[in-house]
Amino acid sequence: MIIRKPFKFLIEHFKTINIMMMLLIGFVTFKLFNLMHFFGTFVSNSYTTKEVELSFHYIGYLLPIALLVIILINIIIFILFKSKDKDTKLYLTGAIFYTILFVFTFIYRGTLDNFEFNTITSQTGLLYRDISKFTFYPNFIFLIFYFLNVIGFDLTTFEFTNLRDDIDIAKEDDAEIEIGVQLEDYKIKRFLNKKLREFKYYIIDNKLVFMGLGGILGLVLIVFLINGIIKLNNNVRIDKAFTYSNFNITVENSYLTKLDYGGNTLSDKYHYLVLVLSVTNKSKTPKELDTDNFWLQLGNTYVYPILDKSTYFKDLGEPYYKDKIESNKTHKYVLCYSILDNEISNSYTIKILDSVKYVNGEGTPSYKTLKVSPRENDTVIDKGNYSLKESIDLETTTLKNSSIIIDDYNLTDNYTYEYNYCQGDNCTLKKNAITNNSNTKKTLIVLDSLVSLDNTSNYSMYGSNDFYNNFVTFEYIYNDNTYTSSVTDKSASNDISGNKVLEVDYNMKYATSIKMIITIRNMKYTISLL
Repeated sequence: MIIRKPFKFLIEHFKTINIMMMLLIGFVTFKLFNLMHFFGTFVSNSYTTKEVELSFHYIGYLLPIALLVIILINIIIFILFKSKDKDTKLYLTGAIFYTILFVFTFIYRGTLDNFEFNTITSQTGLLYRDISKFTFYPNFIFLIFYFLNVIGFDLTTFEFTNLRDDIDIAKEDDAEIEIGVQLEDYKIKRFLNKKLREFKYYIIDNKLVFMGLGGILGLVLIVFLINGIIKLNNNVRIDKAFTYSNFNITVENSYLTKLDYGGNTLSDKYHYLVLVLSVTNKSKTPKELDTDNFWLQLGNTYVYPILDKSTYFKDLGEPYYKDKIESNKTHKYVLCYSILDNEISNSYTIKILDSVKYVNGEGTPSYKTLKVSPRENDTVIDKGNYSLKESIDLETTTLKNSSIIIDDYNLTDNYTYEYNYCQGDNCTLKKNAITNNSNTKKTLIVLDSLVSLDNTSNYSMYGSNDFYNNFVTFEYIYNDNTYTSSVTDKSASNDISGNKVLEVDYNMKYATSIKMIITIRNMKYTISLL
């Protein structure tokens, strides 16, 4: 087989080759910058991401191909320059460095897939953020090197050169060599021994370069070692943000309480641990969150979330009833656990079943471990007394920037209201009445009032917006005794006046004192009516 030596071709197209190398390295640098930015954002977002198909977006197919081309060109130039006793240090360094980057593309690909579907500890996230910086910044050194080659600047002499000497060498080297297919064994051994000796001498002459490369390889080894330790540890400690089964989950808050949204005590012997979770479905299809795998550990026992109790905490978030969550949609859900009063503590452990590995028929579970320190929310705070026509700001409650004002009231057994009855474009004014249904134990209180609810509050988004039924009671004095009356909202939606009509205790008609009590979870407001 006849092969013409390519040194002449290399010299004649040296600038073009270096420009091509700059373009390839520029592309690699751009991809690695995006990757470094992702890891930085990942860390700043509490080790979570809402992005999908991470490995395809940040690695893809072009990056490994570009790296392979860079490695190949560096190796070819190294071999040709070595044969002509030219300086080869940077080409060898480039070949090794981009080989390491090529290996890292596969490490990054696996890591990004892991980030998307599994929990990553803060230590691992920080480690990859720092490694991404290491793989990014050295590219500028090689960009500068190849740029200097393009403009003809020699780093060994710090002078500009026009490659005339190299062109002369290339002309003299324009020869053909014949390579025999059949080679004797001793020739092969002699050739290999010669190259081995030359390589040993080369290592000795460039020991600083190889020491640096050894440090890089050591770092790679540390990465694999840390990953191995993480995989061996079944119980993975997570912070308040984590990824679970295609869901991105953030624990926004946690509460320990006996009270429902209206300040009512739910149990005499139980407290409730309430988790407020921001849940994003990162899969491409609607998917159910398996809350049965979210266990509250109390000593040697495990408590499952009580989904039907979550409606009592709708002012904190949306009750979850095993509904399928839409793709790329975020919901703020509440999960609650019942805890005996004698099991109250400052912090709790939630163990999340991540997977079960079976070896020889025996299953080994892998858990994510979440630590929460809930805020106690049991004490009702008195926010003061108010009068008629006085606006009450509810911003310290779970209703956020909501407010209420009571201008006037009236107690009656019958309430007549006017409304518009329309047929097409023709409307007529009609009347209708609300009564106490002949129930002698009840009467009606008509309120001239205005309730302004903050649409961004959890109650407005996830509740029934039934303000009076949920939050209002009346306290009154009758025959020198104090009583409490619940309310039933009997208001008509088509009442032109817009008054609120509530069914209350009949004896309120004869009360000597009437107070309207507004209790929103643990905040109490009192309005004196009489």
